[in-house]
Amino acid sequence: MVLNRTKAVSFALLLVFGVANMASCTQTAPSVIQGTTQEASASPTKWFYSYDEALKAAQKDNKPILMDVYTDWCGWCKKMDQSTFGHKTFQAEASKFVLAKVDGDKNKELVQKYGVRGYPTVVFLDSKGNLLQQSVGFKEASDFVVVMKEVLQKSKPKE
Repeated sequence: MVLNRTKAVSFALLLVFGVANMASCTQTAPSVIQGTTQEASASPTKWFYSYDEALKAAQKDNKPILMDVYTDWCGWCKKMDQSTFGHKTFQAEASKFVLAKVDGDKNKELVQKYGVRGYPTVVFLDSKGNLLQQSVGFKEASDFVVVMKEVLQKSKPKE
């Protein structure tokens, strides 16, 4: 009898926390449209929603790529979209990169290629698509800009 009551309480707690977690994830991520660019809702910065187009733009402009690998169900991805990518500190550095957003659930080959193990993950690539660095997990804008500046130093041609 005690075991059944323990199971029932455990199930009820899981149910309550699961519903609470789902309620916090009601906002949807930007829609992914292959082959086009869109404006991210939280920022006026141009984001590519196609890896191939971002790579072409990076080669043309000789800029590194900042690729945000997200999922629709990831609450921290949504928070990073709003508070980090929408912040003026991020915006000031963003023009030095080609920005791309890739849905990890819909782009498994890129997730595997760049070793993405959790979300959000921002993958920094050179203009040829070679991995420079990863930033895993949510970061505030001020902390994230430090990472961006490190990547810019790494991506400078050696003299």
